[in-house]
This record gives sequence, C-alpha cells and structure tokens, in this order.
Amino acid sequence: MLSLAENLSARIASDPILAGAFGEGKMLGILRTESCVLYGFSGNAGGTNTIEGFVPPVFDLLEPEGRFKKEEKEISEINAGVIALEKSPEMTAARQRAFLMQARLNGWIHSEKEKMARNKAGRAEDRAAGRRPEEELTKESQFEKAEFRRGRKALEAQVDKARCELNGLEEKVR
Repeated sequence: MLSLAENLSARIASDPILAGAFGEGKMLGILRTESCVLYGFSGNAGGTNTIEGFVPPVFDLLEPEGRFKKEEKEISEINAGVIALEKSPEMTAARQRAFLMQARLNGWIHSEKEKMARNKAGRAEDRAAGRRPEEELTKESQFEKAEFRRGRKALEAQVDKARCELNGLEEKVR
C-alpha cells in the first residue's frame, strides 16, 4: 500500500497540468481526517492559487483588490518608510553625534585620569619633601576628584542626550 505522499507524488507525475504547476518545487501538505484526506500547497503554483483537488486558499493572493494585495501594499509602504528613515540625514547625524559624544567622553576620561595620576605623583613628592602642608595637598586632591566627577557627569549628560535622540529615531524604525 502506497503512502498518502507517494499517492500525491504519483498523481502529480501523471498529470501534465499538475506536473507543470509543481515542476519547479512547491511545499505541499496532506491532512488525513477520519472521513477524508485534504491536499494543499503554499502560495501559488503555475500562476494560480486554486487547483482542482486541492484546498482553496483562505484568501486570494492574486486578486488585485483582495486583502493580501492591500496589506502587501501597506507593508511595502512601511518598509519604504523604514528604509528612508534608516538612511535619512537625520539618522546619520544622530548616529554620528552619539558616536562622537561617546568618543569625546572616553578621550576626556583617559586624559583626565592621566593628568590626575601626574598630579598625585607630584603631591606625593611634595609630601615627601615637606614642600607643602598636608591640608593643602588633601584639599587639592579632593578638589581635583570633584572636578573630575562634575566634568564626567556633564559629558555623560551630553552622551545620554545624543543617545536618547538616536534611540527615539531607532524606536520609530522598530
């Protein structure tokens, strides 16, 4: 006894219309119920989506004024809008601003930490040589650390603003 799939393959091979429609490959489905066997295929085959002996489509993919074509048009318009936004000067500028602000912050932090390390070494020399009072060295260190925190916080706010602008545009894309 042949399986349902083998029966369907033999039927397609023996029918020139079906062989032509399914000749270049097509996803087929078979559903066996208690009372019957249903055959279906995906999309369209041989320029049509209705073939005798196969379950008809839920909606007609080929009907120009049908639901599928209308929704396909809407999706195409949305995709075109997404592509336009992704390539827009506004998006390009927002990406560049976010990148440059982050690079500026990273560079500033690096140079400030190097400067603070040099100043700390200088204070250590002054402390060891007794050139300056301990209280003055401590206040200088505290002030330098506070200035670093304030500067970093201000630059981070600029980075956050640039990222927020970029995220808003990316959210529109999503």
